[in-house]
Amino acid sequence: MGQAGNGCAKPEGWPRWDRPGLGQSCRGRVGWVIWLLRMGWVVRWFNLGLRFVLELCAFAALAYGGWHVPGPIWVRILAAVALPVAGAVVWARWVAPKASHPISDPLRLVPEWVVFGGAAVALLVTGHFVLAGALALLAAGNRWALHALRTDTGGRNR
Repeated sequence: MGQAGNGCAKPEGWPRWDRPGLGQSCRGRVGWVIWLLRMGWVVRWFNLGLRFVLELCAFAALAYGGWHVPGPIWVRILAAVALPVAGAVVWARWVAPKASHPISDPLRLVPEWVVFGGAAVALLVTGHFVLAGALALLAAGNRWALHALRTDTGGRNR
């Protein structure tokens, strides 16, 4: 631990300016939280991690909705496999960070909401209203946060 001119203990490797100590801060007990939030990378990577989890949840919801399609077992199995595969193809073609045909941002919302909207509808149809609402709200909030942070889905600044 290094020492600053004002006597605050500073963790090594942190920038010399405005770095709080562990357990105490030059600007109060929450100074280190403010420093991390100002850095932006914590919020950016949290949102990207949440985005990945939401994508997996959307594919799982599509499979769940496909399984609950009325009909014989072979139709249910086919729908449970085909719906998430179709969602993954849409995602990989236009939305993913390494998409084969990436779309710029206002148009990018269309395939995103085809996948997330389809997953929410699948949850609604199967009677999971709270999960459908949570998925839709979290996906919309996450997309807004990525836009506010000026981050694409690959973690790069726009």
